Amino acid sequence: MKHSHIKFPANNLNFEGILSMPEDLNNHPSIVMCHPHPQNGGNMDNNVISSTALDLCDVGFVTLRFNFRGVGNSEGHFTNGTQEYQEILGALNFVKNLDNTNSDKTSLLGYSFGSRVILSQECVVESIAGIVLISPQTQALIESNVINRTVPILVVTGSNDHVCDSEQLSQFFEGRKEPTTLKIIEGADHFWTGKEIELRDAIRNFMVNLVQ
Repeated sequence: MKHSHIKFPANNLNFEGILSMPEDLNNHPSIVMCHPHPQNGGNMDNNVISSTALDLCDVGFVTLRFNFRGVGNSEGHFTNGTQEYQEILGALNFVKNLDNTNSDKTSLLGYSFGSRVILSQECVVESIAGIVLISPQTQALIESNVINRTVPILVVTGSNDHVCDSEQLSQFFEGRKEPTTLKIIEGADHFWTGKEIELRDAIRNFMVNLVQ
């Protein structure tokens, strides 16, 4: 695989990201990845985000992980999720216009804060093949209209997550049918300590099945 540091524009600001691409030049599915809360140290190099990006690239996905506004070398200032959706739109536009991606098979992934930004604006999920939400805030998910759309969604959390209440989500999803899937990994906390492999496998299986 090949890795490149890139920049892309969104709403008169420039954002930095890392693009990972398979070696061949086929039309690959792609995924844009949104990191956890920047005020808690979250950025595109977060261990969950970076390891998931590499794993998905290894099975044929073009992956773009980027820094939200005010993080690293991305321009702008943190707005606590109110304006950060704009850079998601910019990242999606960048990926969809690459020569070796299939624009009909572009997905979104968010971890914690990244999930909250995705859930806050339906415009970011227009023409999206699938969504992965890792450890989303409980209320942000329950109150979002995004979760009611027909796009396939994987919600993956741990039974010991202090931010995402797995019992409350189980009740919320009870009786709901696909395309929304809830995956609770026993013993996992919000930071996925010691449970990285189970998380990786859940995401990989969902994404590979999604684009087949």
